[in-house]
Amino acid sequence: MTISTKSCIINQSSPFINLFANKTMFAKCKEAEGGSFLLRLDFKVYLPILYIVILVTMVSLPYVLKTYDLSPIVAIGVGSIIFAHIVYTATFYRVWWKDEKVFRKVYGGGVISLNVNDIHEIRFEKSDLQTFISLSRPSQRIAIYGSDSEGGKFIDVSLKHFKMEDVQKLMKLIHEKRPDLEMPKGWG
Repeated sequence: MTISTKSCIINQSSPFINLFANKTMFAKCKEAEGGSFLLRLDFKVYLPILYIVILVTMVSLPYVLKTYDLSPIVAIGVGSIIFAHIVYTATFYRVWWKDEKVFRKVYGGGVISLNVNDIHEIRFEKSDLQTFISLSRPSQRIAIYGSDSEGGKFIDVSLKHFKMEDVQKLMKLIHEKRPDLEMPKGWG
């Protein structure tokens, strides 16, 4: 699925390509041209895991070379495949603003949209233990809730997956269109 605006194209069928195009192509999504922009992904959240994999690999190499036991390398390989899958699925997670609407697309799900006039509440939330374990919502998020007439739809904007300046820009745009909404505090 391709979603097009005047200034950017979001190719949902190929998020891995979008991963590398994120800085260049999506930086062109300007607020001034048609009021559209895509929140850019921030992969700093995955760096500690990558560092741990590298460290464990380096620590296990002398053991493997001395004993010829490849089980640590196999375990690291399996862990790396799992890590790569998590990062790959995260590239499907998109939030964007277009025509006074907030849109969200996640891995394996459809596009959800909320018109700015239908937004009922915006909150900063942290996951409880059950939500954190189920991985059903981001652990730290700005939750944008739609009115009851919209069927209670909501859009989660992860504070770990997106660049903070883009989340702040989205909140500013919503606040400009809806100054009556109370903006969450203590998140950015």
